[in-house]
Amino acid sequence: MMRKLIVVLLAGTICLIGAGPLLAVGEYPGGNVEIYPTLQAYEEATGKRIEMFDESPMLKERVAAGELPPVEERLPEEPMVLDPAVKIGKYGGILKQSWVGLQATLGGIVDVIYEFPLTYSSDMMASIEPNIFKSWKISEEGRVFTFYIREGMRWSDGHPFTADDFMFWYEDIALDKKLWPQPPLYLRPVKEAGEWEKIDEYTIRMSWPEPYGQLLERLCRWRPVPYAPKHFLKQFHPNYTPMDEIEKVMKKEGYTTWIDFFSAKLDYCSSLGTPTMCAWVQASEITKPIIEMKRNPYYWKIDTEGNQLPYIDGIYRTALADVEALILKAVAGDIDIIMDDYLGLSENITPLKKNEEKGGYKIVPSFWGGEVGGVFFNMSHEDPVLRKLFRDKRFRIALSVAMKREEINDVVFKGMYTPSQAAPPPGPPFHGEWPRFKVYTNYDPEFANYLLDKVGLDKWNAEHTMRLRPDGKLLKLVLNVDAWWSPDVKICEMLKKYWKDVGVEITLKPIGVELWEQRFMSGMYEMAVSQHTIGGFRPMFGAENQEMSPFSADFKPNWAWGLWYQTNGKEGEEPPPAIKELHELSIEFSHTLSRERKIQIEREMERIDCENLWKIIALSIPPETRFHLIVNRLKNVRKPCPMEMNPAQPSTWYIEK
Repeated sequence: MMRKLIVVLLAGTICLIGAGPLLAVGEYPGGNVEIYPTLQAYEEATGKRIEMFDESPMLKERVAAGELPPVEERLPEEPMVLDPAVKIGKYGGILKQSWVGLQATLGGIVDVIYEFPLTYSSDMMASIEPNIFKSWKISEEGRVFTFYIREGMRWSDGHPFTADDFMFWYEDIALDKKLWPQPPLYLRPVKEAGEWEKIDEYTIRMSWPEPYGQLLERLCRWRPVPYAPKHFLKQFHPNYTPMDEIEKVMKKEGYTTWIDFFSAKLDYCSSLGTPTMCAWVQASEITKPIIEMKRNPYYWKIDTEGNQLPYIDGIYRTALADVEALILKAVAGDIDIIMDDYLGLSENITPLKKNEEKGGYKIVPSFWGGEVGGVFFNMSHEDPVLRKLFRDKRFRIALSVAMKREEINDVVFKGMYTPSQAAPPPGPPFHGEWPRFKVYTNYDPEFANYLLDKVGLDKWNAEHTMRLRPDGKLLKLVLNVDAWWSPDVKICEMLKKYWKDVGVEITLKPIGVELWEQRFMSGMYEMAVSQHTIGGFRPMFGAENQEMSPFSADFKPNWAWGLWYQTNGKEGEEPPPAIKELHELSIEFSHTLSRERKIQIEREMERIDCENLWKIIALSIPPETRFHLIVNRLKNVRKPCPMEMNPAQPSTWYIEK
């Protein structure tokens, strides 16, 4: 009943209408967030000195009450200096965020608050900047990296942050076979994990047997971050605390396994009490309908006038039932920022744009493309008939040319997208507009029927409505669809009709995103549909993501091939030569330090991907058609980089009262 009420309210409040032209979107403020790794670097670059520090009024009250030391003692000896995108901000206010379902409590907040060892610059990822690491050196042809931590940083509870926190993560978490049966992929760009060494309190060295050309890129978005609060977590780790003591706390908090218990404590985005290096700290239980985060009194960044960041006092995160509720809340002016994935891409842009003035917000471009209607096949299915069928490229081509992509585009996306196979963004250096990314995207049911006959599906049932498998059974396929994003479901409903027209019967099975991923990585599916992307604005998101490279069971062309690499051949299924070629190219990609060579490798991997058509795609999303919603009172919001808000430096955002 509530869902129906929301839909009715939406229809009356924001005028949900049919297809129409895309309305012009707003612009971000000019300027980038300039990063100076230390006070000295700021002074050398600008000739200006920061003589005094200031802080939020709410922290001044705590200092006066004796709850906190003065700001000069809380800041590190070498605070990072940020010059905001527009101007020096004002202290105060609460940032209001909302997401749909479980994503409200776990997913989206990390895109805003994570502090990685390094960070991308805010000018569309043009360079890599210091963050927790203030500087670094690379030696021995890219095999040995020395990183220097800024001195005097503290965790949100005031405890010193040192090299020990990186080493604890490496030795006691990443290499613990109970927590990680295989070392994290980022630790083993080939087969062997790298070696980490503590040089002193603020210096660590990372070494690999081969050049690691992608390490700096990965340190800009290493998930989970490769450091952890040793002083706090060691009380829950059997290397430091007897297990019987840990089990007492574990059972008291309702956990039955140590792995689940420790993993929960490790996640500072959802665990109350776990120290963090982020601008805001968890302040309420994750089970609450509104989850609160408050400012970190020991945050280690300042602006160019010496004001300790962040400007905003806290964040409130609200879980909502569905996208309709999210839009209704946005139109009411009750959400400050929404990332593009939660807006449903283009389907809700027109009503949101029409209500900008009423809601007090702007719709602005996100500049991140991708694809929708990605269809994946379980080529290692236990049914030998389906396995052979899915591996036959002619079958995949047949389903591809049986799709009416233009109709999907018009009906679901108001004609804003582009018929395409998997493709990177358009324009140099990726050129997603090239013809090779458009193969088999034309609607040709006659050719589809011809190919289906050729693969052994030339016999029909008596009513001539369904094809028969080579073993004489009716061809009925189950299509799992990630149900959290409604356009995927709409696309699948249309695919079901198109494929039925050529005799392929489909049963749709909408499931939640968590279950979708679980079934996908365990091979519990026949066919599956989800969003997809193979390219990015830096040469990292193509050759190294799970859409393109077989590193784990996340590998979308076929889970078992990725699992084979993930377990060094112990599990999964040995892949065909073309997949092995992809893997070798991705390894070379990880080794090379040359940006030009990386781009060449991505082009070669895309060629192999296009030629084999392991998956089929409905539409490509032009980057300019993805959007964020930002409320007018939220200032200093710089254009976000693809996939991350972090380089936009949210600690410099402020709320204008």
